[in-house]
Amino acid sequence: MTLQQLKYLSELLYHPSISSAAQALSISQPSLSAAIKDLEKEFQIKLITRTHNGISFTTEGREFLYFAQTILRQATNLQHHFHGPVDYPLPYEVSLAYQYHPLFLTAITDVLLTANSHPLYTLNILQKPPSEIIRAVTLEKLQVGLLYLPSPILQKRREHWIKQGLHIFILGELSPYVYLKPYHPLSIYPCLTIGQLRTFSQVSFATSPDDTLTNALKTYLFSDSKKNISVTDAAMLWRIIKNTTAFTIGPGTLYSNIAENSLQSIKLTDPNFHFTLFAVTHASYPATLEISTLFHTLKKRITIKYAYDSRDSSSEK
Repeated sequence: MTLQQLKYLSELLYHPSISSAAQALSISQPSLSAAIKDLEKEFQIKLITRTHNGISFTTEGREFLYFAQTILRQATNLQHHFHGPVDYPLPYEVSLAYQYHPLFLTAITDVLLTANSHPLYTLNILQKPPSEIIRAVTLEKLQVGLLYLPSPILQKRREHWIKQGLHIFILGELSPYVYLKPYHPLSIYPCLTIGQLRTFSQVSFATSPDDTLTNALKTYLFSDSKKNISVTDAAMLWRIIKNTTAFTIGPGTLYSNIAENSLQSIKLTDPNFHFTLFAVTHASYPATLEISTLFHTLKKRITIKYAYDSRDSSSEK
């Protein structure tokens, strides 16, 4: 088995016949057929079938193709790291989960725009609470998770996650903001304290009572609060805030296209509390070009959009 043979096999995905694939590869049809037959002989499996409609992969062929593309992606990463980009297309593949925040949504949109330029791509994008994201990445069910947590909570858990085989990539730190509706009793204030919030209900996003990271956030902010609402989807969270005096807390001000003039962002003043936005991947999974692009996009957007909300900017004022 050689990388060239795997490259030839992968090329068949883009063409209806061996002859058209061979033409794209600038090789003869017998040479391409021989390369496929050599793989079939080496692994004792049938990779493709030929019909009057062209070629198709067998069940074993599709399984083999998955591993072949994985090997080619790793070879691409190696080539790109030491010698620059390779000259043949590979499938664009990203699986990620994100903790709801407009910043993450915008960056994911950029990933989609990038993926559209590829002839073949697979994107698996999920919205999950932080504990489920960490669990999925630890079990290698996801390539990357995008999260935000109060800096003290992240500092306490970071060492444990690293021992579990996770890599933590810090994307930025932002000041906490309170999100509430206009004409809320607290909307007249330019900034708020935790004490002012204690008489109102806090809404948090969690899928179950044992979402430990969401519970840690609530405990850190409101250890004695008796008014907590947990919801399982972002739409319900925003609906509650828009129609009641409840609130939620997140990093940075809201994007205008999310707020739609029906939500207000007010800075929470607490010198010991900032949100850290970060990405998490498994140590066994290398940072692909697609993932690196995602991280770069997030860092860039944090710098541009939230320049005045960041911890560094706040400390300079």
